[in-house]
Amino acid sequence: MVTARRKAPRSAQPKEMGERMCAACRVRAPRERLLRFVVDADGRLWVDPFLKAPGRGAHLCYAAACVQLAVKRRAFQQAFKRPLEGVTLERLAEQLVEAQRRKVEALLSLGRRRGAVASGLNLLEGLAASLRLVLLADDISEQSAERLRRQVSCPVLPYGDGGALGATQGKERRVALGVTEPALAAELLQEINRGHDFGCILSTTTDRDPPQPLLALEVGEA
Repeated sequence: MVTARRKAPRSAQPKEMGERMCAACRVRAPRERLLRFVVDADGRLWVDPFLKAPGRGAHLCYAAACVQLAVKRRAFQQAFKRPLEGVTLERLAEQLVEAQRRKVEALLSLGRRRGAVASGLNLLEGLAASLRLVLLADDISEQSAERLRRQVSCPVLPYGDGGALGATQGKERRVALGVTEPALAAELLQEINRGHDFGCILSTTTDRDPPQPLLALEVGEA
């Protein structure tokens, strides 16, 4: 009687299932640490800020140099293996700035729902010792802004206007928001800085003024 040989089990091979490659510099990284782009039915390239759009995607590092290199080398056309409409540095930078704005405002809304973001000048002054990040609207009075800066020992950054900040908190207008959760503050700082870098690209391709410089401050030293 002939018995079939049993195949030896294959040794487990480690797989980095969540990794993707940057289309510009070719470095691999977890997909959550990369920008994702998709193409619509009309052949137009779009940023997918929340990594949820269906279909094939191409990825880039969160680096101005990689964005510029991808446009110069036509990396998106190679990644999608098809002609693409309007892939210019200016259009890409505009999309990236808008994508970062949406991500920051989504994080602020999420922070409100879990009690990690406070608003209102009087409340923020009372929470000064526990704040890890403060965002000031560009239409806050200089007197109010200076008073708040003197009371906190965390990063204080300009961000949007009172209407935009208020919308993240379910309010009509808020001129200052304070973040009490260190992890959320760190994530917001990261996304704001990325948006700032993309804004700098945009200012080099248009007549727009460059964004205000951001201070490189550490979170949670209070």
